[in-house]
Amino acid sequence: MKRLETKTSDGIFAITLNRPEKRNAIDMLMVDELSESLEHADLSADVRAVAIRGNGKDFCAGADLRELLESVDLPSEDNTRNAMRLGNIFLKIRELAKPVVAVVHGRALAGGCGLATACDIVLAHSDAQFGYPEIRRGFVPAMVMVMLRRAVGEKVAFEHAGLDWERHIEFDQAMMRPAEVDHLVGDASRAREKLGWEPTVGFQEMICRMVDADVRRLEISAS
Repeated sequence: MKRLETKTSDGIFAITLNRPEKRNAIDMLMVDELSESLEHADLSADVRAVAIRGNGKDFCAGADLRELLESVDLPSEDNTRNAMRLGNIFLKIRELAKPVVAVVHGRALAGGCGLATACDIVLAHSDAQFGYPEIRRGFVPAMVMVMLRRAVGEKVAFEHAGLDWERHIEFDQAMMRPAEVDHLVGDASRAREKLGWEPTVGFQEMICRMVDADVRRLEISAS
């Protein structure tokens, strides 16, 4: 079963995570499909912006737990390689010379929160929740914290990862760009007009200059 649904409408390439029964958990198959979809968005002249959203009740609940448990028995080299496959998705989003928008409803946790914060803009529904609950289970969110640190700075990112759940929501909603998400999601024309999506040469050059530090940090966190 395909992990994504994709559609281009009025210049906006919509990528929908499509594992609602798993709360859109990210597995390696989804990673591969995300990679292919982002490459398509990059090469297609019809695409001027990308929107990533989730099907069902949540945006994305993070990594697939079954794959995560199976990874315990894998050699460290395999786990590093798989971690960088996800890291490369974040880099592709960062390198894409077109605006990438996360449209978040429900929960965006762990890797799902990383996916959202890797995007250029986050539009959050009023029910959106963000956080890194893996810390409470003994996991270090090294890969996804690279994206949060880029967005808010190292000190704030460190404090944010250790806050209680209620403060997670309050803090992250303050980060979001205000918008009427309910009305924008289904109307690509109005969404583009509202956000002013007009990729330019200057925008592309800005992205190229900012992405180098992300590459180095992701390589370190995956090792």
